[in-house]
Order: sequence, then structure tokens, then C-alpha cells
Amino acid sequence: MWSKIATAFAVTAGISQLTAAMPTPNGDSSDVKLVTDKDVFLSMWNMTEEYSVETDNKWVAVDTQFPVLLFKESSTTMYISMNGLVSFTPPEDGCLSSSNRALPVGPSSDASQDPSCIPQNTVAAFWKDLWFPPNTIDLRVHWKLYDVVSGNDNRYRIEWRTCDKASSSDNVPTAPTLSGASARAIQLSFYQSKPGLFYINYSGGTAKHLREATIGAQSYPDFVQVADIPESVTDATDVCVTLDTNKRTTEIVAQACQLPDL
Repeated sequence: MWSKIATAFAVTAGISQLTAAMPTPNGDSSDVKLVTDKDVFLSMWNMTEEYSVETDNKWVAVDTQFPVLLFKESSTTMYISMNGLVSFTPPEDGCLSSSNRALPVGPSSDASQDPSCIPQNTVAAFWKDLWFPPNTIDLRVHWKLYDVVSGNDNRYRIEWRTCDKASSSDNVPTAPTLSGASARAIQLSFYQSKPGLFYINYSGGTAKHLREATIGAQSYPDFVQVADIPESVTDATDVCVTLDTNKRTTEIVAQACQLPDL
């Protein structure tokens, strides 16, 4: 079994870059290249104020190394947003996607003035205004390609470990680690052998907080969306949502996603 971390790259070429020394979990420091517009999200042990600002509302592009199907659209490049979104196409210039709304979301006449703009082909794993507050630990957005042991298959996983921006102040966040009410741990998985299916695992807090976000997928004007979180799962601390863009259905269960072994 092997795993490969996908290489991230800036969405827009020619953007001015900022290089800063950032601490890593082993206590060492390394040069981390940041870009002022579209950003690369890297694992951080201690979130600095500078890194918090640089990554807020930003996107990064990754190569999934196998085609991913969304309704009738297919792509091997995914654009990951800090705000719990994954898109098949790059966001329009100035698009922050910092304010969630119901799907489907059509083209924006002026993305820079529309906080709810999103690309037309997008999976909303947990669309809400998320960020890395400064002075926090164990927060990151990362992505990985896996071999699936049981069969000739590939799984791609994207994980957000972030905080709700509205629930944490600039300097004293309510969730210094992933144990607080404003913390979010979201995993989006999809398989080469299961085109059109997306599995989203939520942990940290209770499922009632899922009602604050938009969860679904669209290839405008086609879409599928979780309409509500059933009362039967609102107190669960582990929840699995399955989005089937082939059948346009959703499923919610009060347990961690039961996915094939890696």
C-alpha cells in the first residue's frame, strides 16, 4: 500500500509571492511560499497571524490523478476553497465564496462584489465562512491520494480542520484546538471506481451545526443538496453524508463513513 501527497500549485500565474518562515510539527522551521491572491494551504502547528490572513477565503488547485465525475462533468483538476468547497473550475477573479446560500448558484455578474459566488461545478462539503484563527494549533487543509487495498482502486481525500470565522475572534478564538464549538473537522472522499459519489465525514461538535452550512453539489443548473439535518442525528458527534450526483440523492447517517479499507 502506498500513499502520495498531491502537489499543490498556485491557481493564477504571475502573482506576487511572500516567503515566510513557518514552524512545523517537529519544531523546525521551513520556508513556505505564500501567494497574495490564490493560496496554498499547508499543515501548521502554530497558526501565525500572517498565515491566518494569507489563507483566508483562498483557493488552491490540485491534481487528483484520476477523472472525477460531477453530474455530467469530469475533471482531473480540483480547486479547493478554505470555505469547505471543491470546484472543477477556477473561481472568478475576486470570488471569495465567504457567504453560503442555497444551491444552485448561477454565474455572478461581478464576483468581486458577490460574497456568495461559487464556480458552476462545485461540491459543497461544508460551505461556510471558515478560517485558521491565529494562535491555534492542529488546524490545516490537506489532500491525499490513496491506493485502496481491497481491489484496484484509488481514493482521494480532502480534509478541512478549521474554525467558524463568526465564532472565533481575531486573537482569542473559542476553539484553540479541535475541541471547541467553533472547530470543524470535515473529510470529503471520492473513489475512481464510484464516479459521481461523494462521501463527507463530519466530527467535532454535534450534527446540529451542519444546519449552519450549505452541503451539496451542483453542475449548474443541476444540483443536489441536503435539505435539513434530521432530528434523529442532531446530537451525533460523527455523521456521514453521501451525495449521489447520478441519482440526485443524499443520505445522512449518525456514524462515521464506512469506507473501503486503505
